[in-house]
Amino acid sequence: MATVRKTRNPKTNNFTSILDQFLKKYNLSVESTPLQLRAHADELDAMLPDWKARKHVKEALRRRLFKENQIEALVPDKRKKKLTIKERARYCAKTGDVWDIWLHASDLAVPKNNTDEAIVAASSCVSQFRKELAEAGVDPERIDTYAKLSELTRASNKIQQRKLEQGLSNPPKTPKHFSLEKGLRRIQSIDIAKVPTMQDLADVIMMLSMRPAEVTTLRIIHYEPGEIPPPEWYKPGYSWYCTGYIKNKGEAKNNPEPRQYTDSG
Repeated sequence: MATVRKTRNPKTNNFTSILDQFLKKYNLSVESTPLQLRAHADELDAMLPDWKARKHVKEALRRRLFKENQIEALVPDKRKKKLTIKERARYCAKTGDVWDIWLHASDLAVPKNNTDEAIVAASSCVSQFRKELAEAGVDPERIDTYAKLSELTRASNKIQQRKLEQGLSNPPKTPKHFSLEKGLRRIQSIDIAKVPTMQDLADVIMMLSMRPAEVTTLRIIHYEPGEIPPPEWYKPGYSWYCTGYIKNKGEAKNNPEPRQYTDSG
């Protein structure tokens, strides 16, 4: 009876050969750092047509005794790109591997295109990633070392500074209704004995130069002096109100105390 000789999948052999040539071309080995390997990841990815090819290459790297963080640097798992920034941070906190932090930060730092908006957005994502890492309990020194991409931050700051200067040289015209003079007159005529109107709220927001996202944190509280001596500006016989906003992190969000600005009403 004739026997069928089993042979290895030629496709697998081809990708293994591609990997060997690639490692030799750039002098990469198990001694290479994830940082060095990551610099060539995009080029290798372009040579691998699908997930099966990437799988074969990863298996070949394991046989060559590459560590998991080195393999992830050279052949990133594309499924992780679907994770939210918070999920990425939690994953890094769970593994405790500093190179995971660096790999995810580097991935978030890649802009979708070369427009100014995309570069600023990428910088914002990395900044949010650092914040989520801190909330996940990652050591601040590790965050500064492996998730702080200074070059991207400088590029983003330069773009925003340029746009700010352009905006100052060509400021938009403010409607007279929202001019400082008319706004101040309306604030001075607010009747605190009545329920504040939407216009009253808008004028207070304008007075505090608040951003729209901060409106939900606005608090207006009746001011009463405590046991300690009242401030020099306090005079009895007047109604005083404290205008403040909540800007806390972590557990303080659940039971916040407004930061106070004090104004008379």
